[in-house]
Amino acid sequence: MKGASLALLGVLAALHWLEGDGAVALPLSMFRDGKNAGLGYSAFALLIFMGIVMTRAAHRSGDSLTCRVYGVGTIMLALVAATPSIHPFHILVSLALPAIFQAFYFRLLYSVAGSWRALLPSVPLLLLLVPSLHSYGALQKSMILYVVVLANLHYGLLSRPWRTNARKRTDSGTSRNLDRLIAEGWVENNAPVPRPCR
Repeated sequence: MKGASLALLGVLAALHWLEGDGAVALPLSMFRDGKNAGLGYSAFALLIFMGIVMTRAAHRSGDSLTCRVYGVGTIMLALVAATPSIHPFHILVSLALPAIFQAFYFRLLYSVAGSWRALLPSVPLLLLLVPSLHSYGALQKSMILYVVVLANLHYGLLSRPWRTNARKRTDSGTSRNLDRLIAEGWVENNAPVPRPCR
């Protein structure tokens, strides 16, 4: 996840350097239409890859809401990548996508952390106040990077419950096997308890 995020930063930096003046104001999809279309499509490919990674991690950890949000978001992102930049459907989906993630992370943080509640809704408002972001393209790319940062933080939390649950299953399975071996007379009751590998 971190590697894909750093690659995305590199691609965005390269696109802005190659496109020159006016690149900051361009939405991400407009980079597919110019001379650097390959880099533009690779930015979308990296975002879609991150969506798949998050969906898989959420599924493995048993977080069905995150799995659904990232699954639907990844499909929407693929539709944005596949449609022309000026098509009404493209514009509608590209506006709905950050709104969905903003609502999802607001709900998630609101239910988990009291002092962090004010942070999430305030970041997009702060982005609106930055003078250099007074174009749709600059604001859109800033929001994309903001969601990428949240996704990286969230990804680190998603992998922990799965490891903990797997460890619990291993511990309980070892205990059941030892009880069975004692009952069958294969192991004496005062034998040392085997510890699971970690």
